[in-house]
Amino acid sequence: MYILGHLLTRNSEVDSLGKMTLTILISIVFTFSFLVLNPAANGESADEQIVIDFPKLPPDRMPTLAELEAYSMALAGSKNSETSVRSEDTIQLLEFAGSSIWSGTLDIIARDSFLFVLNIHGLQIFNTSQVLRLVKNIPLFMGSYYDQLELNDSILYVGRGNEVHVFNVSNPLSPIALDTISLPFTGMAMELKGNRLYVGRIMLILTFNSEPVVSIYDVSEPSAVTLVGTCYMPVNNYGDARDLDVADSLIYISCKSNGSLGIYSIADEQNPVLLSLTYPGSTPWCQALKDSILFLGAEQGIVCYNVSNPLAPVIVTIIPLGYTWSLELYGDTLFARRDGQMYTYNVSDLSNVQELGILTCRGAFFTEYRKGNTMYLPEFKYGFEIVDVSDLSNMIVVDTFISPTWSIM
Repeated sequence: MYILGHLLTRNSEVDSLGKMTLTILISIVFTFSFLVLNPAANGESADEQIVIDFPKLPPDRMPTLAELEAYSMALAGSKNSETSVRSEDTIQLLEFAGSSIWSGTLDIIARDSFLFVLNIHGLQIFNTSQVLRLVKNIPLFMGSYYDQLELNDSILYVGRGNEVHVFNVSNPLSPIALDTISLPFTGMAMELKGNRLYVGRIMLILTFNSEPVVSIYDVSEPSAVTLVGTCYMPVNNYGDARDLDVADSLIYISCKSNGSLGIYSIADEQNPVLLSLTYPGSTPWCQALKDSILFLGAEQGIVCYNVSNPLAPVIVTIIPLGYTWSLELYGDTLFARRDGQMYTYNVSDLSNVQELGILTCRGAFFTEYRKGNTMYLPEFKYGFEIVDVSDLSNMIVVDTFISPTWSIM
């Protein structure tokens, strides 16, 4: 049982307490499943078992730890009184353990009055028309910390480890699964441009050239997605794409594993060509593109490259912010998140970059999403926040979703 728990939490970036908690929960579920649902394992006959109904876990919101404890107590009590649970109750407990313990918010996209929120356990849909309210849970097994979302009109693309799930969300209360894309790697960055979906690889184990760094998919028919082409690193080189941007038949990638900015030509999508690898001097993690300027989040700060010549990018300036988790550009405003703060800059003139404001957050993660004057901030173990950014010098948190397990993750 420890081995199973270890496999489910094998990512080295998962903290030891989280691993232990999930392993214990899995052990409880399977131990009770074996002893309670299998009378022969305990020397009892099936005729002696009395099937009882258990309190139902809430279908329309995140359950609380108190509900998990009560449910676990009921499960234990059923064994003590020589009763048994139904198989669906045990499955429900396992799903509940996943949704409550691994509810870290990874990415958010807003459409009309609905929020699509991706977390470790799966996809959640919130209605924001009056108050923030969870209206739908879609369990998706075995995600990673690096999963992301993309939305094109009513088609939602959900990164899930080495897969991308495709949903029709024209009715957010009843999403329809259309297709599942099998990736040749564990995915992270995703970008949707027209009828093309670009998915970047995250390298969890250092290997040379065994997998592409970016895969290009034709999504013109969302129920039958096809692979178009792949981008590779040079021979005997590590490669991943923690973040990526696509413009003018070029793909720009932040490659953390070899510390470079990579630029590929996709004039021929089936045969992408690596044009240049540029090394900023420290590990890059995230990026944002505006015309011929690429902002690269690295350890020494935000490195601003002129990429008008993709064969030879040139550093214009460096914004001394330190290691950055995510970057997003909206017009001339650059949003940068690191640790527990979000910084905003006016980057219309790179010779005189102006800091506009700082928002103190509970945490930071790899993505953010802006719609009008509202910013949606995933904060992983804490949940997420909704921020009014109409006044960048005085950004205000207007709503907060608190993960029920933030204190132990």
